[in-house]
Amino acid sequence: MVEHGFKPGDRIKIRSNETTRMMCLDGKEGVVMQIEKNQVLVDVAEAGLFWFWPDEVEKVNDDE
Repeated sequence: MVEHGFKPGDRIKIRSNETTRMMCLDGKEGVVMQIEKNQVLVDVAEAGLFWFWPDEVEKVNDDE
């Protein structure tokens, strides 16, 4: 299992790449719901649940 530092409840932002742009999800924020193997299940507001590779998402600083 790859250690990526995400845990359920973390707020994340989806990074921009070819796949996330095609899905119109790049730049959107969501909440980590589940970690399975080396993927992160994210609840994206108004879009649904999506699996991402850890390099496709980044944590949002709660101090903002």
